[in-house]
Amino acid sequence: MVEPKKIDGLHNIPTTAGFAGPGGGFEGGAAAGFEIDDASKHKKADEREVEKSLEDTDAFDAIDVKAIRARNKAGGANETVMSKITSTGVGDSSLSSLVAQAEGEAAADVRDSLYATQQMPAVLGDIDSQEPPRPVQAPIRDFGGEYPYKLYRPGTYAREHIRITATKLSDGRDFFYIDDNPEYVSGHKTRELIDPRKLPYRFTSRVDENGNEVPSEAPQMRQDPLTGDWIPMSRLWAKRPATILSADSNNHDSAADSAADSTKSRIDPFAGRKPQCEYQNGEIPDEDYDVVVFENRYPAMAKVAGVPNTTTYVDGNPLWKQAPAAGRCEVICFSSNEDMLPANLSVLRMRTIVEAWAFRTAEISQIEGIEQIYPFENHGSQIGVTLHHPHGQIYAYPFIAPRLEQELRHTEAYFERTGSNLLKDLMNSEIEAKKRVIMHNHSWVAYVPAAARWPLEVHVAPVRDVLTLDQLDDQERWDLAQIYITLLRRANKFFGLSPLNAGESASAGNSLAFDSSSSEFVDLPYVAAWHQAPVHDSRRSHYRLNLQFFSFMRDANKIKYLAGSEAGMASWISDTTPELIAKRFQELGDVDLD
Repeated sequence: MVEPKKIDGLHNIPTTAGFAGPGGGFEGGAAAGFEIDDASKHKKADEREVEKSLEDTDAFDAIDVKAIRARNKAGGANETVMSKITSTGVGDSSLSSLVAQAEGEAAADVRDSLYATQQMPAVLGDIDSQEPPRPVQAPIRDFGGEYPYKLYRPGTYAREHIRITATKLSDGRDFFYIDDNPEYVSGHKTRELIDPRKLPYRFTSRVDENGNEVPSEAPQMRQDPLTGDWIPMSRLWAKRPATILSADSNNHDSAADSAADSTKSRIDPFAGRKPQCEYQNGEIPDEDYDVVVFENRYPAMAKVAGVPNTTTYVDGNPLWKQAPAAGRCEVICFSSNEDMLPANLSVLRMRTIVEAWAFRTAEISQIEGIEQIYPFENHGSQIGVTLHHPHGQIYAYPFIAPRLEQELRHTEAYFERTGSNLLKDLMNSEIEAKKRVIMHNHSWVAYVPAAARWPLEVHVAPVRDVLTLDQLDDQERWDLAQIYITLLRRANKFFGLSPLNAGESASAGNSLAFDSSSSEFVDLPYVAAWHQAPVHDSRRSHYRLNLQFFSFMRDANKIKYLAGSEAGMASWISDTTPELIAKRFQELGDVDLD
């Protein structure tokens, strides 16, 4: 693995094997092709000396001072940090200081100390009525001390505060409860593991008219010879359900009654099981849950037993390749509350969701034939969401999706030309430019990219070099939960109470018209897309984990439709500028979340 170069005063630490958070290390990391961070061997330094060094530079305001103080009290500051800070020189007032500090510190020592002293919530900072931390519980040791998964290894927090319980649904699909409720984490309560439905096994074969056994129909994919793109095709996917209202929900005396009654009469397959309800086709065996993950009943891609994974030709013509779409589609439900908005989730619950992403990324990567793992969230009917229960999805492609393939070509070419990581350089450049950075904490930076294509678009990048979600350590997972929820909440306030009139908007050259003094809440439709390094492709080492968050909305009540230029030629025309998008976000709250 080629070590990235030093870039503009910023230092890359070696990429870890991904499970080196507190208590999450495992043997064999180096053998797997990764270098293990040796930062925990650094010596300690006096707290006041470090802070004095900070005060001697113009970088003081841009550095995570509160986090440093907390670390020093926990025994985590070190001479390396002090020397890096004092060497920055007067005038280094950009967020580069934050990046260099985070990458050079004794991260493992610091985080172990923070968790041991339960100072983590104070370091993270409370936002929007974040609930107080729970008391420490004894670590859970399931399965006789042998963890049953191939690659997933929980860090300290997950081992003590999250419990994963695996079962099978009645048709054979995998199902996981991911609990953060102390009663279930401790084992005082247990989950219902039996699916009461009488569903046929999903891969049941059939007998044709000649008495021959025919395997279950598998989703197919065909390759476009003009672009090389693979197109999955599944009739099962067309059968996916939508949120359904019972017949009597349309008879109301008022709009308020309609809203209240339709909520009560909603049929939601992602809700907890309701024994008294006539509808018995829900996906959740228990009556309640925290977070659950399960295989999609109506997948666009699935590996079907007995179907060979071979490439053939449509109509026997070698122009048109076809193969089974032998991927995997999973659903992740964020809450049993059918009306919960993702933006209203607590940071604690979001931390559990981050753990679920890491868990599934690690485990799915071991499935034969999977090339890319793509966790994402669609939110809002304008985006095309058919089930309004708060949830996301994870697609595991048996190929590299076109968008990631395009990015890999550019990151690889950039590395060959410069020896640097393109995604790292993009983040550093946004940090140096400052004006498009909308928020950051100790581990993550969120910015509007200089070439944003959507009317509302934000990229979120880790400070440390990380390839995939399962490589995040405990601190980074906490910080991700914080910045993700903050982003959702601010995005919901982006358009404000009332648009400016058309004349003012036109004179400003800005179709994103809003009242900057307003904090009115709008449930913003959005897509949150995780771009991870591919599973096997050799170009993965020059990629970098990043979240791409965007919305189709160009105003509170206007959608940007993909018409002739975008849909026909994939040539995007923006309705605004990245600087205006960033300015609006900056008006909605502090940039520094620490």
